Amino acid sequence: MPRRPHWIERAALAALVLIVAPSTTQAAARAFWTELPISYMNEQDKKIAIERINSALDSGRDGETYRWENPATGASGSVIPKAQFKRDGNRCRSADFSTTAGGRKNASTWKLCQFGDGWKIVD
Repeated sequence: MPRRPHWIERAALAALVLIVAPSTTQAAARAFWTELPISYMNEQDKKIAIERINSALDSGRDGETYRWENPATGASGSVIPKAQFKRDGNRCRSADFSTTAGGRKNASTWKLCQFGDGWKIVD
């Protein structure tokens, strides 16, 4: 049986990578998102967190830690608002967030801006 040219083997390998990689990437992304604390939070946890976060972003002092907790579930977290700035005429600020729920912990920093219906992540 004649040997196939190397370019055919390479093309087949490339095609296999293109077929397998997206599903592997999607599976990894799903695993990442399902392991975040928010996936273990119930509606009451989210309500408590959002109220505290909005209050801290609206009127919190730069660098001060604002904590929240739901004693019923053990979910908790904090937000540390930072200096305010303007972007496209909107009031904005950076903030550090931490969340714990379902035995999972996460910390992140985001830039948010206040629009008519609330604070939205912009970066």
